[in-house]
Amino acid sequence: MWPPRPDVARRMQIQVFVRQSLRLKDSDYSKTGGYFVTLITRNRAKLFGERDPTTGSTRLNDAGKMIEHWWVELPQKYRTVTLDAFVVMPDHFHGIVLLDCGSSESEPVSLSDVMHWFKTMTTAE
Repeated sequence: MWPPRPDVARRMQIQVFVRQSLRLKDSDYSKTGGYFVTLITRNRAKLFGERDPTTGSTRLNDAGKMIEHWWVELPQKYRTVTLDAFVVMPDHFHGIVLLDCGSSESEPVSLSDVMHWFKTMTTAE
């Protein structure tokens, strides 16, 4: 019977989540400079390790070590990328990427290219 009763209609509603972009409008993420990136696991699942209650440091599991491995591989993949400080936490990752897009050594690379490769490698492994 259509239309459904109000209680049935309420249950039939589809919840759509639209994530707001944190990127700055009109910003060129291929310009030379330093970029602070944060990646968070879905639903903040603690996939990369656990906090040591006595020291407060993170004990990385195999997945956390894999994240660390592919992060330090970025400069080998992209010669114009330099890495600064980074940290792998149980449910997220922070890192600083330095892009030298003005280098004549190779093709310029954008932050998007770098993060796409990193996410592809970590997801595949």
